[in-house]
Amino acid sequence: MKRKKYVPKKKAKRNIYLYFLGALIVLIMVGGAINMDSDDEGDSYDYKGIKFVRMNEGWTAYLDDGRQIFVLSNPAELNNLTISNVYFSGLNNLEKIYITYNPEERVRTALSQFYNGIKLTPRKVPACTVDIELCADVPIKTCEDATETVGIVEFKQSNITKVEFNNNCLLIQGEDLTKIVDKLILEQL
Repeated sequence: MKRKKYVPKKKAKRNIYLYFLGALIVLIMVGGAINMDSDDEGDSYDYKGIKFVRMNEGWTAYLDDGRQIFVLSNPAELNNLTISNVYFSGLNNLEKIYITYNPEERVRTALSQFYNGIKLTPRKVPACTVDIELCADVPIKTCEDATETVGIVEFKQSNITKVEFNNNCLLIQGEDLTKIVDKLILEQL
């Protein structure tokens, strides 16, 4: 009488694992395909006919002339922010512009956005609004120092959001100055 060879049950367990792994891979692929077909509205936004796409650091768009526009804030959120229209042509006719702020306030990101996003032709000179040790090597300037040939752009942290241009001084004031500057960049479009 012949004996049947003993077949270990490992083979059966291995088959179960293979089926499970195959099903998992199929589920991942199907889930990825569904995700690719859905248009995630959070990844892009149409602002005045210009499509902004979310990137790692902010939102970017390309104009018809090839220029790139970059803002840190979501353009959809900026629709709710109301500021006065600012015509930068008044500042562009000046000899020099002091960009002034209090270094003890949270304004560095907004300043960077302003320098990169707002195109001003006159020479820009950094300045402070307060006379403190951090400002030992720069002039102290406020809106009161604006003249017919010298402009001031003053950044100021405040609970009140305000953007106004008077007597060659642009005052940018509010809690989130970066959002205000981003709105100014978008309003130029």
